Amino acid sequence: MELMARFIERYLHFAPSNTEPPGTLIWFLGHSYKSEDGRWPEKFLVDSFSLITITYRSGIEGLENLASDAGWGCMIRSTQTLLANSIRKLYPEKPFFSIVNLFADEPAAPFSIHQFVSIGKQSCDIPPGQWFGPSASSTCVSRLCEQYDGLDLNVYVAKNGTSVYRDQLFQNPFPILLLIPTRLGIDTVNDIYHEQILRVFEIPSFVGITGGRPRSAHYFYARQNQQLFYLDPHCTYSAHTTTQPASEDTFHTASLRRISLQELDPCMVFGFLLRNSDEADEFEQHQKKIADIVQYFDVEPKLLDSQDDFVMDENFDDCF
Repeated sequence: MELMARFIERYLHFAPSNTEPPGTLIWFLGHSYKSEDGRWPEKFLVDSFSLITITYRSGIEGLENLASDAGWGCMIRSTQTLLANSIRKLYPEKPFFSIVNLFADEPAAPFSIHQFVSIGKQSCDIPPGQWFGPSASSTCVSRLCEQYDGLDLNVYVAKNGTSVYRDQLFQNPFPILLLIPTRLGIDTVNDIYHEQILRVFEIPSFVGITGGRPRSAHYFYARQNQQLFYLDPHCTYSAHTTTQPASEDTFHTASLRRISLQELDPCMVFGFLLRNSDEADEFEQHQKKIADIVQYFDVEPKLLDSQDDFVMDENFDDCF
């Protein structure tokens, strides 16, 4: 709490005013705050600054002859951020460093950048030092959670960008992290998705969006009207390892960063944490309001016999 108090004091001293009208809601990972008198709600600041932020690191050892992920690892770091905050929501009693050590910059850590690079190379044909897209990062989370016995978390990655099949989703026990890697436009997000993207922030099981600008990924966690708040991984600190831990303040932000919905890159991953059947039922009710982003089906249809009957948009793979 002392660290958060310092962050808030620093932010309130330098930050611009909240220019939205009093009473304007700020939606933060499924719950809301009301802004008042041009000031940011203190609880919103505390919750924002308390989020785990995983950023670029330097002085990394054992990473395919790469000493840093600066310049290419932002989607991996944003994905680690989504996963870290999902684990924190799932296990709020876990000590802070017991969570961030899962992402330590060392080969043995279950969700380290080393592990992401290894799975990316093996399963997605991505050479070390290359940028990850939404599909590759989601695949890595699924594979890494599957092979790590120390975390009770199953991962389901939507098929074909938006399709969720109930028979597959619920074949594993709860909790389930549902990831939707998708593309919602060509160069920019298509207008037809704007309202549904905003609604996503109101869903209680929502745990964030990874994506952002082209080749520059962020982690989005809140919105006020059409302004989206995000954590930025493009800040380089020294590597964090279990034997030489980094200071806790390198895992938090001390500022609020925003971009408008219109600036958002169309390639992104939506994350939802379903901890039990009640939350799954609740999410399915909300899903009806975001049906262009997440589509529910009972079973996956059989593949067509002829590939000539199906043509993928040539732009679909560009960000994956």
